Amino acid sequence: MIFEYCCEDDIEQIIKLYTVAIEFQKNISNQNWLDFDRSNIMVEIGNQLIWKIVRDNKIVGLFNILLNDEVIWGEKENNLSIYLHRIVAERSLPLKLMPLIISWAREYAQSIGRNFIRMDTWSDNPKLIEYYMNLGFKNLGSFQAANPNCVPANYSSISLALLELQINRH
Repeated sequence: MIFEYCCEDDIEQIIKLYTVAIEFQKNISNQNWLDFDRSNIMVEIGNQLIWKIVRDNKIVGLFNILLNDEVIWGEKENNLSIYLHRIVAERSLPLKLMPLIISWAREYAQSIGRNFIRMDTWSDNPKLIEYYMNLGFKNLGSFQAANPNCVPANYSSISLALLELQINRH
């Protein structure tokens, strides 16, 4: 599998993967992502924030990487972390891709001098939180936006579990 930045030619596949993920979320939970705006996705592509995982010339997974996330992490922001967001996998591969993403993210973080991989997920999803903890993440507590106007709409009225994986630098 190959990890690389998304490009403009990927937009239709990106939207399709997000749409399938949202439908899946709707089927298993009362919380789901909102639809993603095509123009915002194009900005994220231009800023090299969206990564794709390619197998046999097909995108099988997506994720965003941020180098800081004060909006969610606030005072816990340490400038020593990378932040994984919007992890999406082809429905046949979700549990198989996450260990690969973490392994890749660990190498990426080390290459840019970062010591932690951080993520968030809905606090009311104990099964997913436990899965991430089994992959080595620690649950650092919950976040709820004190000022919903300062966070993206997807985060404005929910409680998030904050997860962190410390990586050993060589």
